[in-house]
Amino acid sequence: MSESIFNPQVARNLPAVLAAVLLAFAAVWGLQSVLSGVHGSWTAIYGPFAHGYLILALALWLAWRLWQRDGAVSLVPDWRGAVPLVGLLLVLTLMELLFINSARQTILPLILLSAIWLVFGRVAAQRLFWPAAFLYFALPQWWAINGLMQAVTTRVVNVMVSLSGVPAHIDGNFFLLPAGVVEIASGCSGLNYLMVGLALAAFQGLMYLQTWRSRLLLAAAAVFVSLVSNWLRVFALILIAYATDMQHYLIRVDHLYFGWVVFMVMMWPVLRYGSRLEMRELARSGSTANESRAPSPGTATNWGLLRAATCAALLLLLPRIVIAETDEVSSVSPLPEPLLPGLVTMVPLAAWSPVLANATQDRVAYQWRGFAIEVFRAAYSRQSFVGFATSKENDLFGRQWRGGPERLSSLRLGDTVKVRDFEGTFGAQRYVVLSWYQIAGRAENTRIGAKFAGVRGLLSGRRDVAVVAVARVCEPDCSAARRDLESLMLEAMPSLSAALPARSGR
Repeated sequence: MSESIFNPQVARNLPAVLAAVLLAFAAVWGLQSVLSGVHGSWTAIYGPFAHGYLILALALWLAWRLWQRDGAVSLVPDWRGAVPLVGLLLVLTLMELLFINSARQTILPLILLSAIWLVFGRVAAQRLFWPAAFLYFALPQWWAINGLMQAVTTRVVNVMVSLSGVPAHIDGNFFLLPAGVVEIASGCSGLNYLMVGLALAAFQGLMYLQTWRSRLLLAAAAVFVSLVSNWLRVFALILIAYATDMQHYLIRVDHLYFGWVVFMVMMWPVLRYGSRLEMRELARSGSTANESRAPSPGTATNWGLLRAATCAALLLLLPRIVIAETDEVSSVSPLPEPLLPGLVTMVPLAAWSPVLANATQDRVAYQWRGFAIEVFRAAYSRQSFVGFATSKENDLFGRQWRGGPERLSSLRLGDTVKVRDFEGTFGAQRYVVLSWYQIAGRAENTRIGAKFAGVRGLLSGRRDVAVVAVARVCEPDCSAARRDLESLMLEAMPSLSAALPARSGR
């Protein structure tokens, strides 16, 4: 017979269960935008965080075991937890409005701990600290070291290939073989293996090891083996590519699972090493097993947990509500035709093919002082994480652009206008291109500057956003072309700004 809710043990824990369910539903609904981003990265099979749901499962199991092992705790709301919870949710909301993508995911474990602190008390939050921190093994802050790991992998594999005698010419991250080219791309850095290796070592250390010395030794072994397994994986693929003239299945089709097989085979001795560390600790302490206290899911002292959970749930809903209030759609006016009196419209440059997702794009070519000048603008009636003005995925120039390093400069056009200055070629002709972000009536030349301009615009009620660029062929030279563009901007800036809506959605 199933246990009745009127059983005293069940009734005692019922407030805690209901509070946890309420928090879970509020978090899923209120944090839907950031959680959908996490889900997307965790389900991208070739992405660096495809192991995310494995990490989540291990974190839940770790939480359950640590909670049971450390014995009963009195669950009492602690309203001091509302302070960090409110602060973190405000930061998250601001990141959402400004399309700061990866960083917003990294504060999710802190939001979780703050909500637990508020509803269940400080002791409960302390007990669940390590399971919450365990989630960082599947969050994107690790991407900061990906470039370094890619460079190290390239250098180490270069030495291994040189010693092997394989005739390969090295060009940056490319290994040029007689039958083709093998690239060590960003996804070949080994970052995913490093994260999983560290996660397995951390799980084993927190579950079964008692001293930080043992845990650090196990983590160091996991780091070393994770790196070496990736180097061997890449080296093996280059050998296979050379031996089969690029025709092997692992080269032509897929080598994802090959890498994981190599990784798990090499990680097995590390896990065995962790077991040996555990046995040494048990031998020193004279114990035969990890001693655990009386297991208990905790004691809910009163129904005040539900009041605290209701408060926390309302706070968790705020980001979704605020974003919905600003998520309106506005029309985008086209560029004025003509942009300035006396300009003669020409056919736009075919080699210029910018791609900015989710934007309304306009491009007009004019004859100006005997030369062709092009004006491009991508305006956003609504931004989303699928496409926004400052996204690194935007391509302002297209595939046929061949340019040098960009320069940042400021032009005196009444108020100072900050622009990005490019020189390069479209097809066979050399061009100078000046571009900028037009955010809430301000011209900014950097992503961070555009985001701060977005903050000022948000406070003043303006959300108009665009990416603008003007280009001119370098005849007789690029310095003269740049002066022409500056002269054009001096006259056309009011028209370019007026063409934007006064307010646009996110």
